[in-house]
This record gives sequence, C-alpha cells and structure tokens, in this order.
Amino acid sequence: MLYHAYEMTHAAISPMRTAAKMTVRALRDPFNPFAETLPARTAAASFEMFISATKRYGKPEFGIKETMIDGERAEIIEEVVVEKPYLHDAARASERGLHELRRTLAARAREHLDTVLPGYTHLQRAQPVRLAHHWLAFVEMFGRDAERFRDLRHRMRLSPLG
Repeated sequence: MLYHAYEMTHAAISPMRTAAKMTVRALRDPFNPFAETLPARTAAASFEMFISATKRYGKPEFGIKETMIDGERAEIIEEVVVEKPYLHDAARASERGLHELRRTLAARAREHLDTVLPGYTHLQRAQPVRLAHHWLAFVEMFGRDAERFRDLRHRMRLSPLG
C-alpha cells in the first residue's frame, strides 16, 4: 500500500519536476542577463533542491552478503524494519482488545456472584466453584497477555541500529 502511495505521489509531482528542471535551465543559461544575480542563483538552488528531494530511486537490491566500506569488507545483516510500525499498531490494538475483554468479563462476574459450577481436578469432579471466580481467572490470564503486548511494544521502539 505504501509503495502505491509512493508511485502516486511521484506521478503527481512529475509535472512540477519538469517545470523545475526547465526553470533551472533558464536561470542557469549563460545568455540570461539575470543568471548571475543573487535572486536567480537562490531560485535556481531552490529548484535544484526540489529536484533532488523528489528524485526517484530504484528498488533496493536484496540478498547482498557483503560490501566494501573504506576498502574493507563489511558484512550486511538484513533486518525488516518496515513492518515494525504495523506490528506496533497491531500490538496496541490487541492490548486494547484484551483490556476491553477483561472489563467485560469482570462486569459479567459481578452479575454471577451466586452462580455455582462443578469444579474439576484431573477430569474428576471436585469442589464447586463460582462462575465469577472462574471468569476472574481468565481476567488475570488476559491481563498477563496484555502485559506481554505492552512489553512487545516497548521492545519494538528500540532501534536495531542503536
């Protein structure tokens, strides 16, 4: 989806880039009497900045094992960081959903304080338990899961680059 937005943005900017290139050529033309004036040089520099900022770059090459940096071989370790914002939002939504479920189960437990269920131990009937107690056990379990999502979001905020 982001790649499509990138493509649409560049398609919309294309006419402006063409106009900027033509303007730079006109401002830098040696036959232009105003080419050496401060406003013309400033405008040309501004348009060149716009052109370089909106330049299209090719898709990156994947699967590179190593490269040369300052004459030394450097190993390349690929890590997916584009998915992190999506996963961060998904973890936040899961955490909110678990909190909503916990509130709902706690409210239902208040309504069923006197409802009794048969308890089981090792598939054998045991001491009866209240339905509220059974549901509150799930409230605590989902609370621990929500804490795990919170910890995941905290860990995802850390940059792999240091």
